Amino acid sequence: MIGANGVQVPSKTIWKGVGKERIDVENPNPGQRAGQLHYQGNQGNKYYYDSISNTFPDAPKKVNELLKDSSFKNAIDKGMKQYLGEK
Repeated sequence: MIGANGVQVPSKTIWKGVGKERIDVENPNPGQRAGQLHYQGNQGNKYYYDSISNTFPDAPKKVNELLKDSSFKNAIDKGMKQYLGEK
């Protein structure tokens, strides 16, 4: 279960883009409920990160293209390692 070895965090923004876009990490109950990372766009659309495919599967192409941006990718890596306890 993702986040089982992570720290408890209700919700934390770990990256801010243009306007309201951001990446949040949530791990409210480590080991009991899976933690998650999601991208939220300017229109309020929320897309969940899949750590197996390293993509946002249901997101538009432009969201997944952000994975090429080093600050965006570093924020995901930070969320996975520092908050969710994943390698």
